[in-house]
Amino acid sequence: MLSNYIRYLFSLSILFSASEFFAQDQSLAAKLANRDAFNVKITPARKINTKENEYAPVYFNDGILFVSSRKRPDALRDKRHNEPTHDIYFAPFEKDRMPNNVRMISEAINSVRHEGPVSITYAGDVMYFSRSDSTAAGAESNGSSKVQSLYEASKGGTDWVNVRQLSFSSELYSTMHPAISPDNQRLFFASDMPGGYGGLDIYYVERAGEGWSAPINLGPEINTPVNDAYPFVHVNGDLYFATNGHKGLGGMDLFFTRQGSDNKWSKPLNVGAPVNSKADDLGICIEPYGAEGFFSSNRSGSNGKDDIYHFSITLKDDLPYLNAQVVFLNTENMRRLDEAELRVYELSADGSLGASSPFYSYIDPQSNNLAFQQKNKVQLESTNLTSDRNGVVMVPLYKHKKYLLVSDRKDLKEYFLWWMER
Repeated sequence: MLSNYIRYLFSLSILFSASEFFAQDQSLAAKLANRDAFNVKITPARKINTKENEYAPVYFNDGILFVSSRKRPDALRDKRHNEPTHDIYFAPFEKDRMPNNVRMISEAINSVRHEGPVSITYAGDVMYFSRSDSTAAGAESNGSSKVQSLYEASKGGTDWVNVRQLSFSSELYSTMHPAISPDNQRLFFASDMPGGYGGLDIYYVERAGEGWSAPINLGPEINTPVNDAYPFVHVNGDLYFATNGHKGLGGMDLFFTRQGSDNKWSKPLNVGAPVNSKADDLGICIEPYGAEGFFSSNRSGSNGKDDIYHFSITLKDDLPYLNAQVVFLNTENMRRLDEAELRVYELSADGSLGASSPFYSYIDPQSNNLAFQQKNKVQLESTNLTSDRNGVVMVPLYKHKKYLLVSDRKDLKEYFLWWMER
């Protein structure tokens, strides 16, 4: 977490070291797009991987949820794939932040059919997951079905309750691989419904009262004639997905895109090696600050099928500056805020501001931290740093300097420094 943030006068001000920010920056997309600036370490999650499939991890309750075809006593066998049906499991983190002590998530969720992948709301109170459709044509009693449907469940006192199929699912085609947006207003998923561009396409539905809108295809910029699937939406709005339709390193690769202020999706960019490989790489999840996460792959060195891998990213020491992306976010509803003005002040080595600054610094007697106060009758200068409709504003910051960031957005609860570009 960024330290030494000071609440006063305005909604929020932050005193921070740019070096600390760069080390904890929040966008995997920007880090991997600037590979010469960062070190990327890949580590298999050895304590949870088996000879069966483990894939599609998501963060949940200081651990991860994931899908596995590992054997269990009452498991049925999918004759089409000659493996046990897939279920959703939970593995809490140990002190090294790696998952262990695997257990099934819930008998209310897991059944004799295939379950997973899964997505959880930011608050952790609603779950969305895929399940094979027992009513579809060709479905078998052993849980095998070519059709997958999307389900929703609510967190009860001791278990998941109110498990129900989403209205836009169908026994005629698959809706699968859910990914709920941080503000809960959009649900992304993969589907082979009629009218797509071929294979699996990525769609989303928007919240409409107590239900959802009709599915919206992301269009030919994202979707291809083959398979585009496993979406994941990061807190900063980046959309990640796996595809074998865009140019990659081999098999399915992970890409990311962003919806612009014109509502158009940017050209997908390959996450690149070492996260992507010549094998299939899919099902990524990224923690909010973007410095680490998990994904799944059947690359060389796996236990036999899909395995889960951890990645961590650190900044190299020889980078002088980057352009920081400041994202304004209401953390009560996870909505980003537009038209938020930002003012940036460089601090001296001792943390003070120049005499011409509209602020003076002092030590807060209660917290013993450095704090700032606006000088009497001193007006703030105008600024051209204003967040766009996505809550984003760019500002160049030097690595070894300290800055004071001030915003005057009245309904601002908190803002984050998320990503940077060379």
